[in-house]
Amino acid sequence: MSKLREKALKAAERYLEARGYDIVAVSPKISEADRIDIIATQNDTLVLAEVYARADTKSGFPSEHLTDQVREAREHEALLWFAEYGEDFIGYELRFDVISIVAAGNRALLRHHINAMSMMAEERFGALQEHKPQLAAAAA
Repeated sequence: MSKLREKALKAAERYLEARGYDIVAVSPKISEADRIDIIATQNDTLVLAEVYARADTKSGFPSEHLTDQVREAREHEALLWFAEYGEDFIGYELRFDVISIVAAGNRALLRHHINAMSMMAEERFGALQEHKPQLAAAAA
């Protein structure tokens, strides 16, 4: 694990704790991909957070590259983790967050995208709704 990644995970963990989240696991071993970085709870919500870090913003914020394939992979990892360790969290709502960190020398900018993966699905659904009349006409 790179030094930047280690620092980013630690910063994200401190950030969540400072906002009242209870940390359940950091860097849990789930699958070969292992992209769920932090599992935490906030009241009755189980939060699975992915942490992205970059040393600069030349390619934009790290979270700007989320795709449907990424969302599907995270959902699969969540199911694997829940099957193994989720007994204590039955009845909790499930939320996928993304924490993006851009380092700049001794400082860093942190952006917390709450419910980031669900927003992707909502955006896709919203786009579908905008084209609904066209889709209905094409089906006729």
